[in-house]
Amino acid sequence: MRITPRKKRDPEWLKKLTLEPGTVPFDRIRQTYLSMYRECGKKFLIIGSRGLLSTSPYMFGGSVIHQAVDDKFKRPDSFERISKSTEYWLDICEQNIDAVPDGFDIHQFSYKLARRDTLKGVSMGEIIEDFYSYAVNMLGLELLGSELKLRIKPKYGVPYEGTMDLWFAYKGKECIVDTKTSGIMGPFIGKGAAKKQSWTKMQVTFMIQLIHYHWMMHRLGMSGDVVRYGIFTPSNLTRYLTGPKKGTRKGDAVFWSEATPLSRVLKYEESLFEWIEGIRQGRYPRQFPSVFGKIACGNCPAVEACLGDTVTIERPANIPYT
Repeated sequence: MRITPRKKRDPEWLKKLTLEPGTVPFDRIRQTYLSMYRECGKKFLIIGSRGLLSTSPYMFGGSVIHQAVDDKFKRPDSFERISKSTEYWLDICEQNIDAVPDGFDIHQFSYKLARRDTLKGVSMGEIIEDFYSYAVNMLGLELLGSELKLRIKPKYGVPYEGTMDLWFAYKGKECIVDTKTSGIMGPFIGKGAAKKQSWTKMQVTFMIQLIHYHWMMHRLGMSGDVVRYGIFTPSNLTRYLTGPKKGTRKGDAVFWSEATPLSRVLKYEESLFEWIEGIRQGRYPRQFPSVFGKIACGNCPAVEACLGDTVTIERPANIPYT
């Protein structure tokens, strides 16, 4: 399902956010790319212009789990049966074969996803079943959309695109939920146990990805009244194996909070314009991102071209210098 605005002439807000093709090193604008730009302009430029976007076992695994959640909400009656088979998970992996990291064994990965002993007593399919039961049977949420592709296309510009995980109706209002697979992938890729996740209400309310989707929905005329945001954390539906909490779940399945009010969503649009204006003017600042004062560039695909640069970094001829 693809939704695009159908207007003969772009509204003023969209004109302000329009980037002409060739003036940005990507053929579409996604929230993850904007996040990259905010983190480090040089990273955004180098990765985009040199085609250095890469995947990892964590990213690939997250995509597989997202697709399985989508399957459950779209095919609830058959999911419990098919998710027990290695073939089901292998089929999802093969559908995403272009994103498989080098050397990654999708057969072993699929086998582990289907088994209950990988997570010490619960399979990935059962975790998704638990989440579905909680959302639909306990809370009474009504699915409005799953893995919903959003697209805002300026008449003469690069499109804004995004995929919203889950969109629900509840008592005449709406809520949007994002699935975060942080903490769950370790047992499936040989990197330790599943880890508990936690989110504060403030972190959920101002979760930039959900605000971005909220903004896109509003500008596409889709949303009536989004009042809640949620973060689904599959890792928290695994259980403690030892200690006083043995046998209990590690935490809440979903962290809920109030949605960012529409007035603040439109303030986000003002920030979006500032980022787009920086790109339009060819401003790609090297930010030297750090964690606790320590430079965090070591795993960046652009690290050699960026930190090893002694001359002006190459950029496509159609991206202007300031």
